Amino acid sequence: MDIIQLIFLIVASNAGGEGKTTLALAVEALWQLLYQPVELLDGDAGNRALRAAREHARTVGWGAKETVVPFILEETRGKHSIFDLGANALASAREIVGLIPELAREYAADGYRNIALMPVSTNKQERSAP
Repeated sequence: MDIIQLIFLIVASNAGGEGKTTLALAVEALWQLLYQPVELLDGDAGNRALRAAREHARTVGWGAKETVVPFILEETRGKHSIFDLGANALASAREIVGLIPELAREYAADGYRNIALMPVSTNKQERSAP
């Protein structure tokens, strides 16, 4: 099946347990069923849930053994890219969050469509002490 248009998908939320990683994995599975090339990017500095679920997921950040952020597009070119940006990243890795507008511009200039999904759980309840 031919690729109609490549997509750069950002899955983000400022809370844990909202389904970001599950959503990223579901989209990856759908693209794989359609024989589409896809790359997973784990931007959750504290949790690494995506990397734990899929060993082949690339870790995005500034350290050794991590995808160096300025080269993300170069390393994912020609594939759909799913960027799982977890709550820990939003709180503790501001350089990754600050990069999102620049990444979106670079992907768009390379012919990608940018999509952001922000899952929100409606069944979380506040718990009070007994």
